[in-house]
Amino acid sequence: MKKVLFLFMIVLLTACGGSGEEKEETEETKQTYEINEEFEFDYGNLDLELQNIYVEDGELKFGIWWKHWATNDKIHFEYFAHVKVEQNGEALERIDDNDSTLKQIEKGVIGKVELEYQLKDDSPISIEVFTLGEDQESHTIEVELD
Repeated sequence: MKKVLFLFMIVLLTACGGSGEEKEETEETKQTYEINEEFEFDYGNLDLELQNIYVEDGELKFGIWWKHWATNDKIHFEYFAHVKVEQNGEALERIDDNDSTLKQIEKGVIGKVELEYQLKDDSPISIEVFTLGEDQESHTIEVELD
């Protein structure tokens, strides 16, 4: 009986994708860079935080947590600010197909903008968040990729 159960487990593991080595290889290709930067803009009385960025298969992924104190109306992120990501002085192509920058949130409520970009190579990147007001404010984060 033990032999039958053992053979059944081997067949089941094989059918489900093997020993798990492939999963470990995939996890190793994903790199996490801790940023942990909080910053504020006067325009929109905006609070922002970038915690981590992720690089996997030539793609850069990150989220920006944000909240505003500007008005009681629901407002989307792009009303206040935009994000520009560059590598070697060239803007990277945004490849995500979500509308997180257009999701409206109320005053004091935390929202999250999720962005993805196609990397050109493994050279350093800069992430600039800038406001759209008359007195434009910006915050730039430089990241060295391994």
